[in-house]
Amino acid sequence: MEKYCFLFWFIEKRLEYIKLKEDLEKGLISPFVQKLYKTHKQRIKVLRDLLKSKNYSVVTYLSKNYPVDLKALSFPPLVLTLYGDLSLLGSLNKLSVVGSRDMNRGLSIWIEENLYKLKRDQETKEDRVLVSGGARGVDQAIHINAIRNKIGTIIVLPTGILKPYPKNLKNWFLNDLKEKKVLFLSPFSPYQEVKKMNFYPRNEVLAGLSSKTLILQAHKKSGTMVTAKYAADLGKDVWVLSCCPWDDSFSGNISLIEEGAYQTMDLNLFHF
Repeated sequence: MEKYCFLFWFIEKRLEYIKLKEDLEKGLISPFVQKLYKTHKQRIKVLRDLLKSKNYSVVTYLSKNYPVDLKALSFPPLVLTLYGDLSLLGSLNKLSVVGSRDMNRGLSIWIEENLYKLKRDQETKEDRVLVSGGARGVDQAIHINAIRNKIGTIIVLPTGILKPYPKNLKNWFLNDLKEKKVLFLSPFSPYQEVKKMNFYPRNEVLAGLSSKTLILQAHKKSGTMVTAKYAADLGKDVWVLSCCPWDDSFSGNISLIEEGAYQTMDLNLFHF
């Protein structure tokens, strides 16, 4: 049954996706899906063999370790492709932290000086895993400083695992990740190139993986605000870093606070 999940890499029509997902949930594969699988069977095998040879892992919609919260998404990815520390995916203490590509200089310094405070939940005493999107600016600052502080971090790609974006992430793949608690996650087919439309489902996955989302810097019209909306729509708590109201680069923060998001100034006081 699980082998049919890999059709997700090749179907392009929404109705095909819906039919495949329905069949998987019913546990009964229709002739239509069987025929579709027969068409793509060899291509699926080639890709799976390639991923295995590169030590990449896959988690399907039917796998026991598929994140339950992702099943609440409007169109959950039926296959997740992963590289790195797989134990991070099962953490129950994940926090999504996102922000602008055009990172404020003061915020960069603030992240360097304060991110370590998120390493452990002060109430549960459990280590956190920080989830972000790998984009230049705030996202990469989160990942880099998480690694420096030995905090687990998940990088959710807007592309296939074999086409990481931004391009500088390729260097991260070349580094030895065994001693670093890092996990690359792609909800797309392995060779998927960067496309503007794919940032939306990536952001929904990013919000869906965690129980809370923390916004550090956002313009009113930005992908960060899209992630915040997805989190709110999924019933997740949205937290926002307090900021200067006269700084337009934080206009999204102000808007979210006005809409009722929780706000924080001191990460030592941040609980979830």
